[in-house]
Amino acid sequence: MGPLKVLLVEDKRLLRWWMTSCLERAGFTVLATESLDEATQMASACHPDLLITDWRLADGHDGFEVLTRIREKHPQAMAILLSAEAGAELAGRARAGGFDLVVAKPCPVAEIIGAVHKLAVNHRPEIAS
Repeated sequence: MGPLKVLLVEDKRLLRWWMTSCLERAGFTVLATESLDEATQMASACHPDLLITDWRLADGHDGFEVLTRIREKHPQAMAILLSAEAGAELAGRARAGGFDLVVAKPCPVAEIIGAVHKLAVNHRPEIAS
């Protein structure tokens, strides 16, 4: 089994670039985009193991919509929701909606990498490093 394939959906270009760079340095394969439609197209091509998505996207969509679309064709994909508004209410909604973890922004990218490793260990122990 190869490296974990991560689909990153983040509408802020600099943050998307930084997270992609850090995740790739940590050994993950990353496809990154800023919109729901692009994420859906990328998921069809790459069959992601993990989705990392921002809650509110600039295209008017949200992370819940992204997860619903991705899980339609990839029900096994793990999912992390990122949000600057991550409180107990959103975390509860996110878990009920199918997200495995919620990470509050702003945070160090190391925290996101740690969350990815945590999910990898729990779901695919053979790829954890």
